[in-house]
Amino acid sequence: MTTKEQERKALEEIRQIVADLGEQSYLGSAFTGTFDLAEQNIDFDAAFTMTGQIDVIAEAKAKQATEKMQQELDAVIRERDTLRDTCNRWKETHKSALEANANISQDYLDLRDSHEEIKLEVIRLKAKLYDMMMSQEVAAS
Repeated sequence: MTTKEQERKALEEIRQIVADLGEQSYLGSAFTGTFDLAEQNIDFDAAFTMTGQIDVIAEAKAKQATEKMQQELDAVIRERDTLRDTCNRWKETHKSALEANANISQDYLDLRDSHEEIKLEVIRLKAKLYDMMMSQEVAAS
């Protein structure tokens, strides 16, 4: 079993080999972040891996995305419910307006009929007055 000091020495040698290849090397790109992780493993007697770190980050991002999507869904549901309530109120208002219109129409028809009856009564009374006036003229002559 190797000691922490031997691990640190090996890590430095590997780090130097990769550094000597240059920043744009394939190995340099592949080892990005792994040296820090290796130091943490040595310091904390741990066995962290890059794939494990990626999984943790991916889970955190997925959780954030899920929470954001849930908030957006909740907002859409609230808006849908508001629209549904508005639509229901509009339907009730429309129904009331139709009922009021029907009542007004019936009132109009009733008034029109009453007006016709009054016109007929006026004509009948005029005719009666005319008859009375004519009979007085005939009697006076």
